[in-house]
Amino acid sequence: LRTSGEKKCSISSTIDRSPTPRDARPGSSTRVRGPLRVRSCDHARLPASTAGSSYGSAMSSADSIPPSESAATELPILLGLAFPLILTNAGNMLLGLVDVAVCGRLGDAAIAGAGLGNAIFFTLTLFGLGTLFGLDPLLSQAIGAGEHKHARAIFTQGLWLALLVSVPILLVCALVALALPWLGQDAEVVETARSYLFARLPSLFPFLALTASRSYPQAVGRARSLVLGVIAANLVNVPIAIALSFGVDAIGLPALGVTGAGLAAGIATLVQLGVSLAPLRIIERELGVTGASRGPDAALLRRAFQLGAP
Repeated sequence: LRTSGEKKCSISSTIDRSPTPRDARPGSSTRVRGPLRVRSCDHARLPASTAGSSYGSAMSSADSIPPSESAATELPILLGLAFPLILTNAGNMLLGLVDVAVCGRLGDAAIAGAGLGNAIFFTLTLFGLGTLFGLDPLLSQAIGAGEHKHARAIFTQGLWLALLVSVPILLVCALVALALPWLGQDAEVVETARSYLFARLPSLFPFLALTASRSYPQAVGRARSLVLGVIAANLVNVPIAIALSFGVDAIGLPALGVTGAGLAAGIATLVQLGVSLAPLRIIERELGVTGASRGPDAALLRRAFQLGAP
């Protein structure tokens, strides 16, 4: 196989050269029954039009991949990528544990209402989380092909997608909260559940944006900021949750009960998002993607939604 007289690529296939009515026509091509398997190709000598394409970038990345290594070598690499994500997920679970511990000291109705409100919030938010998971394959493909500017654009579309899906989820959460009396719940539990849920709703978009933003640092191997973000969120959440829930007489801060716990969780989410995205400018400069598009892209949004919604 030659490309405009350039260096040959070696291939292997099963080819049927028996004539057919189509093959018998002048200028017709030989039919290939088996798939072509490219063994090697010097892409550096391809024409400029091909070398500058995404195909050329993908081939450059493919050439840099070392031969298959043993599990003993690959496992530490995998653990190095997974460990920051394990810590991040564990830290997020710890945020919920703090809410339970704080609300448990406010009484039975408070812990029941906060638990119900938290269950409603996360159950409905799962629809947004699943949709945003559609960004992962798109980012992986772009990074693997060496298209860092396109990967940065996908990250931006993730934030837009988080904003779009947060609107219907917010409305459904509010409707469910208003419908709780018709679902057979105790009146006191309904009141505390509503208070906690309405206090959490302002943090819905930051929570989904945090989910969207984790994919990009993770894809470029900068997951350390995600760990620092969840650590900062937990350090902030504990004192703020206690202060807002029980009040601070010294500064005249009233006790807000479960509402304070919900607000504290929202503040912690904002802190986590800010810390997680703090190194974004540094990453952009290092990868040379400072000019990436910031506006919504309908095609990318539609593609991410098609992948994530199922």
